[in-house]
Amino acid sequence: MRKNSNDRFFILLLVGLWLLLYFPNHWGRDFSGTDEPKYAQVAREALLEGHWFALHFNGLPYYGEPPLYFWLEALFSLPRGDVTEFTAILPSSLSALGTILVVYFLGKRLFSMRAGLLGAMVLASLPQFHKFGCITRLDVPFAFFITSSLAAFYFGYTDPARRRRYFLMTWLLMGLAAITKKGPLAFLLVGAVIFIFLWRRKELALLRETQPLLGGLIATATILVWLLPAYWIEGRGYIEGLFGQFESHIKTPLGAEKFLFYFTEVLAGTLPWSLFLPGIFYKAVKGGMSMRENKGLEFPCLWFFIILLTFCIALQKFSRYILPLYPAVALLVGNLWDGSNLASGAASLT
Repeated sequence: MRKNSNDRFFILLLVGLWLLLYFPNHWGRDFSGTDEPKYAQVAREALLEGHWFALHFNGLPYYGEPPLYFWLEALFSLPRGDVTEFTAILPSSLSALGTILVVYFLGKRLFSMRAGLLGAMVLASLPQFHKFGCITRLDVPFAFFITSSLAAFYFGYTDPARRRRYFLMTWLLMGLAAITKKGPLAFLLVGAVIFIFLWRRKELALLRETQPLLGGLIATATILVWLLPAYWIEGRGYIEGLFGQFESHIKTPLGAEKFLFYFTEVLAGTLPWSLFLPGIFYKAVKGGMSMRENKGLEFPCLWFFIILLTFCIALQKFSRYILPLYPAVALLVGNLWDGSNLASGAASLT
């Protein structure tokens, strides 16, 4: 009973923190830059002109991104009958809240209730995560679905009784990530983390239990709900435009400057918490806590390095691209604080 009471209290605490840090940015703001008004216009044309599947921008086919974010913008705008600054930011801001809560529950499963709470609070305060959670961008929703997919896998991995349900949820969430941003990249990111985690644990046989046939059908169906109507409406040219746009993002030269760029972006985007990262990785490898012996610590460490390496290899240099690894940073910092004297004042809560 006490654990359930703590869960409710911590969830309310995290929602209150989100309201304090994020919700004030919904009011009295105008669209900024070039992407925010563009994304609002794409959603407006879906809402007012019926371009729900083959998205349009200023009357022309829009190949820039998949549709899920724009669908959410348009749905939130239904009561007003038009897309506003408030309704355009809601999918991003609510995704930030969702990611914060997922980190809490995953941290609780990986380490402890207190580590989950601390990790969720760290995530809410990360400068780059906060920045993109307060503007009309697709990056935080994408990070939400990637985080939720990895969390669903880990819950299934540690709960054999409900493994089937969690693993199928992993596939569904990958499909939703794919129709939010960068399409096939979602499967690469989540699949790589899962495969290497199981390989290190010498449990690759467990891949059969992820139900790749049924799960793949669920993920494919999630994507085809969008692509088949889009193909029917606009024809082959629309699909070719989408893949051409994706190809332009991944065909970037590999060089040392990309590794340096993303490494420095991680350090800058997660300050001041990134100052703890060297100590965290030292503790994981040298401090008597081998990652092979501590799968709780191993999972977010692999998550961090695999996603960082993937973006260094595969995509152009944009700091917002690496948001899906910020929950891993938050989980690692939360675990570090949970094991330190800094967290002792909150011990009585759990």
